Amino acid sequence: MTTEWVAEIKRPRSVDELIDFLKAERVRIKKEERFVWKDDRIYLQKQDTKILTLNYQKMIVEELLDEVEDCSMEVSLERVSKLGKSFPISTTTDLQPISI
Repeated sequence: MTTEWVAEIKRPRSVDELIDFLKAERVRIKKEERFVWKDDRIYLQKQDTKILTLNYQKMIVEELLDEVEDCSMEVSLERVSKLGKSFPISTTTDLQPISI
Protein backbone atom coordinates (compact mmCIF):
# COMPACT_ATOMS: atom_id res chain seq x y z
CA MET A 1 0.00 0.00 0.00
CA THR A 2 1.46 3.32 -1.03
CA THR A 3 1.78 6.36 1.16
CA GLU A 4 0.08 8.36 -1.60
CA TRP A 5 -3.02 6.18 -1.30
CA VAL A 6 -3.11 6.61 2.47
CA ALA A 7 -2.64 10.37 2.08
CA GLU A 8 -5.52 10.47 -0.42
CA ILE A 9 -7.78 8.61 2.02
CA LYS A 10 -6.88 11.06 4.80
CA ARG A 11 -7.27 14.18 2.63
CA PRO A 12 -9.87 16.57 4.07
CA ARG A 13 -13.13 16.61 2.09
CA SER A 14 -16.86 16.68 2.61
CA VAL A 15 -18.74 13.50 3.47
CA ASP A 16 -20.29 13.39 -0.01
CA GLU A 17 -16.89 13.79 -1.65
CA LEU A 18 -15.46 11.05 0.56
CA ILE A 19 -18.29 8.69 -0.36
CA ASP A 20 -17.77 9.40 -4.08
CA PHE A 21 -14.02 8.82 -3.70
CA LEU A 22 -14.52 5.55 -1.81
CA LYS A 23 -17.00 4.24 -4.38
CA ALA A 24 -14.56 5.07 -7.18
CA GLU A 25 -11.80 3.29 -5.24
CA ARG A 26 -14.02 0.23 -4.85
CA VAL A 27 -14.46 0.10 -8.64
CA ARG A 28 -10.72 0.62 -9.24
CA ILE A 29 -9.79 -2.13 -6.79
CA LYS A 30 -12.19 -4.63 -8.41
CA LYS A 31 -10.72 -3.88 -11.86
CA GLU A 32 -7.16 -4.31 -10.58
CA GLU A 33 -8.07 -7.57 -8.85
CA ARG A 34 -9.44 -8.97 -12.11
CA PHE A 35 -6.29 -7.91 -13.95
CA VAL A 36 -3.98 -9.48 -11.36
CA TRP A 37 -5.81 -12.82 -11.48
CA LYS A 38 -5.74 -12.87 -15.31
CA ASP A 39 -2.01 -12.12 -15.45
CA ASP A 40 0.56 -14.91 -15.80
CA ARG A 41 1.85 -16.57 -12.65
CA ILE A 42 5.47 -15.83 -13.67
CA TYR A 43 5.75 -13.08 -11.08
CA LEU A 44 3.95 -15.01 -8.37
CA GLN A 45 5.50 -13.25 -5.38
CA LYS A 46 4.88 -9.79 -6.84
CA GLN A 47 1.27 -10.70 -7.64
CA ASP A 48 0.70 -12.12 -4.16
CA THR A 49 1.88 -8.82 -2.68
CA LYS A 50 -0.42 -6.93 -5.05
CA ILE A 51 -3.36 -9.17 -4.13
CA LEU A 52 -2.74 -8.66 -0.41
CA THR A 53 -2.49 -4.89 -0.93
CA LEU A 54 -5.73 -4.80 -2.93
CA ASN A 55 -7.53 -6.90 -0.29
CA TYR A 56 -6.33 -4.58 2.45
CA GLN A 57 -7.40 -1.50 0.47
CA LYS A 58 -10.77 -3.09 -0.21
CA MET A 59 -11.29 -3.77 3.50
CA ILE A 60 -10.44 -0.16 4.36
CA VAL A 61 -12.72 1.27 1.65
CA GLU A 62 -15.66 -0.96 2.61
CA GLU A 63 -15.24 -0.22 6.32
CA LEU A 64 -15.10 3.53 5.71
CA LEU A 65 -18.15 3.39 3.43
CA ASP A 66 -20.06 1.46 6.08
CA GLU A 67 -19.16 4.08 8.69
CA VAL A 68 -19.72 7.21 6.57
CA GLU A 69 -22.46 6.48 4.04
CA ASP A 70 -26.00 7.00 5.32
CA CYS A 71 -28.12 4.20 3.87
CA SER A 72 -31.21 4.90 5.94
CA MET A 73 -34.56 5.79 4.41
CA GLU A 74 -34.47 9.16 6.16
CA VAL A 75 -31.83 10.68 3.86
CA SER A 76 -33.07 13.75 1.98
CA LEU A 77 -33.43 13.46 -1.78
CA GLU A 78 -31.11 16.44 -2.26
CA ARG A 79 -28.33 14.55 -0.51
CA VAL A 80 -28.51 11.38 -2.60
CA SER A 81 -29.39 12.78 -6.00
CA LYS A 82 -26.85 14.33 -8.32
CA LEU A 83 -27.45 17.26 -10.63
CA GLY A 84 -28.56 15.99 -14.03
CA LYS A 85 -29.34 12.48 -12.79
CA SER A 86 -32.77 11.28 -13.83
CA PHE A 87 -34.98 8.79 -12.07
CA PRO A 88 -37.39 6.52 -13.93
CA ILE A 89 -40.89 7.21 -12.70
CA SER A 90 -43.62 4.75 -13.48
CA THR A 91 -46.89 6.24 -14.65
CA THR A 92 -48.87 3.01 -14.59
CA THR A 93 -52.01 2.84 -12.53
CA ASP A 94 -52.11 -0.95 -12.33
CA LEU A 95 -51.68 -0.93 -8.57
CA GLN A 96 -54.03 -3.30 -6.82
CA PRO A 97 -55.14 -2.65 -3.24
CA ILE A 98 -54.05 -5.24 -0.72
CA SER A 99 -56.56 -6.48 1.82
CA ILE A 100 -55.28 -7.20 5.29
